[in-house]
Amino acid sequence: MPRRDEGAQLDAFIETNSYWLHDYALFRALKERFKWSSWEAWPAPIAQREPAALELARRELADPIEMYGYWQFVAHRQWAQMRAYASSHGALIGGDLAFSPCRDSAEVWANRNEFDLSRTVGAPPDGFNPRGQRWGLPLPNWTQMRAEGFKVLRARARHASSLYDLIRIDHVVGLYRTFNFGSDPNEAGTFTPANENDQRSQGEEVIRTIRQEVGATELIAEDLGTVPPWVRESLTRQGVPGYKVMQWERVNWGHPDEAFLKPAAYPELSLATTGTHDTEPLTVWWHAQPVAERGKFVRSLGLEGKVNPRRMLEESARYAILAVLYAAPSQLAIIPIQDLFGWSARINRPGTVGDSNWTYRLPLTLERMRRSRAIRSGVARLREIAVGSGRFT
Repeated sequence: MPRRDEGAQLDAFIETNSYWLHDYALFRALKERFKWSSWEAWPAPIAQREPAALELARRELADPIEMYGYWQFVAHRQWAQMRAYASSHGALIGGDLAFSPCRDSAEVWANRNEFDLSRTVGAPPDGFNPRGQRWGLPLPNWTQMRAEGFKVLRARARHASSLYDLIRIDHVVGLYRTFNFGSDPNEAGTFTPANENDQRSQGEEVIRTIRQEVGATELIAEDLGTVPPWVRESLTRQGVPGYKVMQWERVNWGHPDEAFLKPAAYPELSLATTGTHDTEPLTVWWHAQPVAERGKFVRSLGLEGKVNPRRMLEESARYAILAVLYAAPSQLAIIPIQDLFGWSARINRPGTVGDSNWTYRLPLTLERMRRSRAIRSGVARLREIAVGSGRFT
């Protein structure tokens, strides 16, 4: 429990975050009471949030509720200290506004009528999964969310803005049209809303709602995957930058003169990168490409003489590629750490379930990275590239 000198800070934290903290702390205390079972398996009066049952639970679980609130206070204070330290060194902290909470969450339990639990969210068929991806997340009940003034979405966006300097809107196309499945594993998925006009209207309304809550916090749209052109046009009109993944940006797709788009041609309203948490690192991608494809890449980016398509991706070649990307007019250039240092470990393989997904950790501690001559040399070279591109002073 907090010391006396923390009391005022704790009270202020609880008051500021009451819009989510009260339900969260009660939810966690109830999860503990019911041996971490799903809220749908709890006694009906609690699962259905009958006022008398909730009031009794708050009285009986006052101590664990206070404990879970205090833990959130401590975590938030530590995060704020880390963010202040980063800011003092000119670094920004970015984070996700995840597309939807999971079914067994405080948000869904506390706002049951804003989700359709008979449907689950996923992604339409694509190169990662020809049958579409089933994520198991509950389908937002967009009609009810709108009637509630997007209460849940506003709370999530507001909290994200208290944590991050940059907010990446995860799976932004799903805010326009949400691909979803029923309980039959053989059933094809469908889009909600069904027609383009309604999709466009909904997506733009949701983006406006998020903007109202985050204020000056920078928004970035994760607009990758199966995204119709009109969604990117809509984002551009609203001033929200989308992704430009160097390996995926091409001109004249499928034609004999197909080429990679030069980063110099990226729009200013964009984020330039070599990959995301869902893609293979640059060195792995390069290794998997035929020599002809590597040659096309080198010629398209004007790197003849600096990158040899017949050889593995050497350090100097990787730096040459990064220099071209950093020189793009894009507002932002964010590079996965694997591509900064030529590492090959992957974070996630979309459409698969495995022990390696989302388990990535840095191969060295920060202390060892500081002592490593190779890392220090790489950082110095990367700094030169950033300074030369005008992205760092």
